[in-house]
Amino acid sequence: MSQEESQQRHFEIRKERFVDKKETSGRIGETSRFIGFGLVALVFTIHGSDNSLSTNIQAHNEYVLNLSGLSGCLTILCDYLQYLCGYFSVNGALRRRESNFSYNSNTLAYKGRIVFFWLKQVFAFSGAMAVIIIFSWAIFAD
Repeated sequence: MSQEESQQRHFEIRKERFVDKKETSGRIGETSRFIGFGLVALVFTIHGSDNSLSTNIQAHNEYVLNLSGLSGCLTILCDYLQYLCGYFSVNGALRRRESNFSYNSNTLAYKGRIVFFWLKQVFAFSGAMAVIIIFSWAIFAD
């Protein structure tokens, strides 16, 4: 294989990886958003119900329950802020004609996009773990 063919193959593989990365990160964002809304819905459902499981959870784990709801709200907020930072970051890149429309990695918007992506994961994971703790307690407490 010539050096030119090798470089072309390298470029094709790299392009495939970027397609995979885009799809995967999109799914991660989508999943964390679903988790966030699910956590909020779960908390409101448990607080609004008077069946024995709900009253047990509220009596013994209300703090953890509310923490999971807060995690859901923060997940949704970080999702929104990630998109907002992305919007400003793209607008900034579109004004950088002299730099071939590249992103400026020193801007607050560019850094914020990354920070909010990871915070969103932390809050979604924390809220899901809180729900696991709540239901584990409800199952094994008796």
